[in-house]
Amino acid sequence: MALMVCISLPAPALQLLIQREPQLRNVPAAVVDEKGLSIRERNRAAADLGIEVGLRYGAALTRAPALYVELLQPERLAAAHEQLLSVLYRLSDYVERHAEEHGVYWLSTRGLLRPYNGVAGYCTAVRERLADAGWTAAVAAGHSHFGAYVAAKRGLELGAVSAAAERRAVRAVGLDVLGLEALQRRRLERLAVRSIGDFLRLPEKEVELRFGRRAGAAYRLAAERENLPVLPCEEAAERRLRCVLAAPARRLESLYAELYPHMSAFLEAAVGRGELVLALVLSLEFEDSSVRQECVRPAEAGCDPKLFERLVRLRLDGVEFPSPVQAFVLEGEFRLGRQHSLELFPRTHGRSAVAEERAYSFLRARFGESAVRFAHPADSHLPEKKFRWRLEKQLSSAAPGNSQPQPCVVRRLFAEPRPFGGTGPTAGTASAAGGPYIISTEWWHEVAPRCYYYLHGQRQRLLWVYFDAHSRSWMLHGGL
Repeated sequence: MALMVCISLPAPALQLLIQREPQLRNVPAAVVDEKGLSIRERNRAAADLGIEVGLRYGAALTRAPALYVELLQPERLAAAHEQLLSVLYRLSDYVERHAEEHGVYWLSTRGLLRPYNGVAGYCTAVRERLADAGWTAAVAAGHSHFGAYVAAKRGLELGAVSAAAERRAVRAVGLDVLGLEALQRRRLERLAVRSIGDFLRLPEKEVELRFGRRAGAAYRLAAERENLPVLPCEEAAERRLRCVLAAPARRLESLYAELYPHMSAFLEAAVGRGELVLALVLSLEFEDSSVRQECVRPAEAGCDPKLFERLVRLRLDGVEFPSPVQAFVLEGEFRLGRQHSLELFPRTHGRSAVAEERAYSFLRARFGESAVRFAHPADSHLPEKKFRWRLEKQLSSAAPGNSQPQPCVVRRLFAEPRPFGGTGPTAGTASAAGGPYIISTEWWHEVAPRCYYYLHGQRQRLLWVYFDAHSRSWMLHGGL
């Protein structure tokens, strides 16, 4: 397979700041997250004063009182991404963007190395083209996404070695190449995880749960099972419409009168582009400078103004505003409209799939995106963690039932164990139907085995209880 080239722009938000304010190049400067709570990026002058990524903003000011700080602005990053794509697509037909890390791209070199006299010449051309556009970038080649990523971050030459040698070299690299926050790295070091090889020996399904989404994405990238080609994913295009009201809206009906015509025009523009709306995001700007953001998502992508008006009304009715609305912003997630292929022999069910999807979309609009969730099995030995609640964008179709259905047994498992008001089997006042069944707790916490029992309760119920060694009390975990 052809080599791929990774481009890593160090601190892209900070580079945007310095492009606008060149005088900040040699003075301590940093970019904080959107909430203004912690340092997201900093330059060399700030790093020399002890400013680390992830440091709280207040702590950073105590270390460097003259630190220049700017709030992270996603709209500027999005515009810079479009500018970068226009440059990169002149260098390769296949450009892939890192899903979690801003400023990281991969290019396919298939059929492109001969005009540049090899991969080194191609990397030099990419670096020079980005420099002409005002960007400082590290560019390196590799056999895999992660190999090229590590090569760019560390300045390694992995394109000249075999794929097997690349994998061995990558596994010996330290964790700092992943760009994790200092707190996450310290937690991993307590587990004797200091290299990529150590990191990949951790349980895959627990990394994101214990160390966050960024660590989970880094693990999936490092654990790439095969050398996949550069396949640019189809990104949902985003459009934006902002409207300042002629007079602040104090009542919902006044807001709807201004909102609905603009919403219809917004949806008609999507139809003109041949796109369908996956989700509509409404941001309300109030006179007291606060902002409230709501997202409505129809059952199926579409552009029906009446449907979106109903979804927005369901979401906003009953909401109390802190002050009059002075402006609103409409944004959307779109995809190209495609004619779905119909099933050759459609099966008929007792329920309407369209009506069911629409009912769930109304529930989400009225009570929020997380109102409709489904339990999915998870890999864990603790009962309360053997399932995860997930949002489903599309409901599965009904499956044919058994010709001989089995008797239904209702089992109830509490999301979290509850204190049990009764007494355990050792007290002699409750009749034990089974047990003890011993389960160990998680190894990264204090070990406290649980001894589970089945007890006969009132009304012929069977209770599932265990003794909690920490609180020295009985806990009720479920029943049937």
